[in-house]
Amino acid sequence: MDNNILSHRRFQKKMEQDLHALYEQGNAQGFIMRFKEYERHHPASTTLTEYFYKSLGDEGRYDDIIDYSLIQMNEGFGNYDLHMKNLLEALLSQGRYYEVIEFSDQLMQEELPQEFRIEVAALRHRAKKALDDKEVRPDESYDETYQDMDEESFCEMPLHARLDFLKHLMDTGDESYRVLIKNVLASEQNPETITFMLLYLKMCGEDQAVRFYKMGSEEEAIPTLLPDIEETEMYVKVRNDVLEHLEDRMPEFAEAADSMLIAHIIGVYPLDLPYDHENLADAYLHELLRMVNVDSGTEPTPEVLDWVRSIERLMSPSD
Repeated sequence: MDNNILSHRRFQKKMEQDLHALYEQGNAQGFIMRFKEYERHHPASTTLTEYFYKSLGDEGRYDDIIDYSLIQMNEGFGNYDLHMKNLLEALLSQGRYYEVIEFSDQLMQEELPQEFRIEVAALRHRAKKALDDKEVRPDESYDETYQDMDEESFCEMPLHARLDFLKHLMDTGDESYRVLIKNVLASEQNPETITFMLLYLKMCGEDQAVRFYKMGSEEEAIPTLLPDIEETEMYVKVRNDVLEHLEDRMPEFAEAADSMLIAHIIGVYPLDLPYDHENLADAYLHELLRMVNVDSGTEPTPEVLDWVRSIERLMSPSD
């Protein structure tokens, strides 16, 4: 009898009205309890599911967000992008930055809607920034973790661990792995890792030419002569031009767009740009706004736009 009543459209509508009222009143605990009762009998709309996640977050119930999102995705219920976004945000709130990076790297290998790809990139950027700012460190000491590091061990580490290792070396000024990094540089395939290997060798004062592969070709550089990332044309001119336009036009989108730009800058470094910064800025602005279905009002040169898209493909994780 109860099931028949609850499934009746009139009562379903009443429960939905109650849920909206509870949410608007800021009654997170009441909403959560009512939502669970509602969902036992009716599939929840995307809006109500968003409210549920928000209410759990307001209550600091991040474990519940993680459990719920994983169940929904495993069972194929509701909006996958919504569940994954909330999973990543919950992990981020718990300081589980490595897991955010690992999930994001896996996602970026999939065919994602461009707007969701931008959101994932922004969350990954926040996790990496938290690690860079030393908001978190592994429990074990770095000396114990890396005391037996050799070329084989380095190459077998997952991407985030290689990057963390290189950043630690630069943070501490540890030059003892200089030869190891030189020896594995030519065989490294991930463009982000290559960049930090070069920056590490630059820090070490390496004045002999080293070889590496980026964008399908062999390159050579003397690390000590390389500029800092913040001094590159891509960073100083292209990034600044794009962000200046976005801050005026869509300030709420600027942070997410910047995460993609920074990723591309790291991926391209230290290669020379094949086009002038004005054309590149136009192409990036066009591509970024296209991802959120906004017309940039410009028509970038096709080959420049193709180059921008090739960098996005380059940055798809290979680990």
